[in-house]
Amino acid sequence: MSALLYKDLRNLRRYIVQLLAICLAFGLIFGISNGNFYFVSGYAEMLSLMLVLNSMAYDEQCGWYRCALTMPISRKMLVGGKYLLGLISVVGGMIYALLLSAVGTIFFSTSFLEALCASGASSCVALILMSVLLPALFRYGTEKARLLMVLIFLLPVLLVLLLSRLGLPAPDPSLLIALLIALPFVSVAMYLLSFLLSVRWFQIKLP
Repeated sequence: MSALLYKDLRNLRRYIVQLLAICLAFGLIFGISNGNFYFVSGYAEMLSLMLVLNSMAYDEQCGWYRCALTMPISRKMLVGGKYLLGLISVVGGMIYALLLSAVGTIFFSTSFLEALCASGASSCVALILMSVLLPALFRYGTEKARLLMVLIFLLPVLLVLLLSRLGLPAPDPSLLIALLIALPFVSVAMYLLSFLLSVRWFQIKLP
């Protein structure tokens, strides 16, 4: 598993440097300068999804999966490598957002606890989105799953815009607290179930 992860990180090393530069620029613009740490947290986690997508696209282009199956590597290990990469990228995005928030508290009277909640919620949402996206990518490939990728990225934005236009009253704070407490458990459960589904669909695709 560690060798598969090392392979992905080596292939993506230039792309990772580009993402770090983008995160740093957006962090300086929207985070430290404007104090908008919620946007920075969400943006960092969305970039973690792009990291996994590019990794799978590279593997498909070079025919990596069929080559790997000639080695002593199981399908479960191949799938698990991508899920491990996704988990590491999400955790990395959360650590980046927290470090930026810690620096931002020096310049703004913002609460680090609020930044922690925002980063945690963004990480959980990223895991949920990845749980939906990865099985489709393993089953249909990156080319056929493009429409689903667009929907996954657009639906949360459209939902937020729709709710803001409806003018609904703000939810009760106790409900928000309950949702924040349940969100990590839901995201972890969905991630595990998604892994099992991806293994099954990958076995169907490459029997």
